[in-house]
Amino acid sequence: MKKAAREFVNLLQVAGWSQARAARCLDLTPGAISQICNGKTSPRPPTLALLRVLVQRNGELPAPVPNPDQRLAAWEVELLESLRRFPGRQRQKMLEAFHQMINAVPVKG
Repeated sequence: MKKAAREFVNLLQVAGWSQARAARCLDLTPGAISQICNGKTSPRPPTLALLRVLVQRNGELPAPVPNPDQRLAAWEVELLESLRRFPGRQRQKMLEAFHQMINAVPVKG
C-alpha cells in the first residue's frame, strides 16, 4: 500500500469514520473509498488534504505537528485561509461547488 493510501486509512481509523461517511464527506463513490482502503489506488493529493482538514476541523484529530512530508503547498494554505473567512454554511456551498468542478475535470495520469 502506498504512503498516501496508508495515511488515508489511518485518518479514517483515528477519526472513527466509516468508508460510507468518508464517501459522503469527500463526495466520492463508496467504491472509490474502498479501492483506496484496499490499497488498489491512492487518493489524489487534494482529496487527502481535504480529509486531513475535515477530520481535524471536526475535532477528531489534534492539530497537526509540522512535518516536511505533509506540509501544505502555498496555494493550499491560501485557499484554506480564504475559505475560513466565510461562514460555515456559505463555506459548505463553496466546497460543494469545488467538488463538482474537480469531478468535472478529467485527470491525466
